[in-house]
Amino acid sequence: MIYKQLAQAGELAVFLSEEFPHEVLAADRDRYSVAGWFRVNGSINQQIDPPR
Repeated sequence: MIYKQLAQAGELAVFLSEEFPHEVLAADRDRYSVAGWFRVNGSINQQIDPPR
């Protein structure tokens, strides 16, 4: 299923980008984005991985 989301002022789209094919089309005005990543703890005994 393909869903086309039209941009509207004051709206926020949140999705898991690896789960949904997506593209960002050209716009006539400035727009902003925020990207984040989920980190997987690869350590043992629930100890947070030390910084590298």
